[in-house]
Amino acid sequence: MTDPTSAATALYENLLATVRLSSLYARRQHDPETSSKAWLDTFIQRLHTLGWNQVDRQQTQQVYTPASGLWLDIFKGNTPPKQPPNTRFKTIVRQVITTRSDGSAPLPPSASDSNMATYLLVRLNLPEFHAPRLRVIQLRGTPDPEAPKTRLPIERTCWEADFDAERFEAQRAGILQDMQACEAIIAEL
Repeated sequence: MTDPTSAATALYENLLATVRLSSLYARRQHDPETSSKAWLDTFIQRLHTLGWNQVDRQQTQQVYTPASGLWLDIFKGNTPPKQPPNTRFKTIVRQVITTRSDGSAPLPPSASDSNMATYLLVRLNLPEFHAPRLRVIQLRGTPDPEAPKTRLPIERTCWEADFDAERFEAQRAGILQDMQACEAIIAEL
């Protein structure tokens, strides 16, 4: 007789393994910060090959402007909080001093120059009388090139899938090999 808690733990570990493998696979193909949409598509495609069946996929877009809620605050009698000082200028000056640049060479780009933003949420739900369900939500935004300081289009992708244990079990040997290969890659990092 099998222990139900060890079977549940094994299932949970298998589910997490599919997410980990898919994430590493997608990371080898695309950088999640600079090409987040391509990374997400690869991540989802790999999850599908590891036994997840898509239930729903929704994509929405909203344009965020820094002053979008300002007028409501003012009409309510609230004033916006004082903004912190912009440290970008100090960073540029520090860079010039440390590189002893005479101004003729361009400054190296910093990580924040692209102003891209990506947020990923992965939620695993294990209902009692239903297949495990995975929900992946990605928010990504890149400043509008025509108004980079005032408009930020934000795209939201929500993907849900149910786990097909039979499809996963049919691939178990290959998945274990992938996991061992990934452990070697992680050990090198």
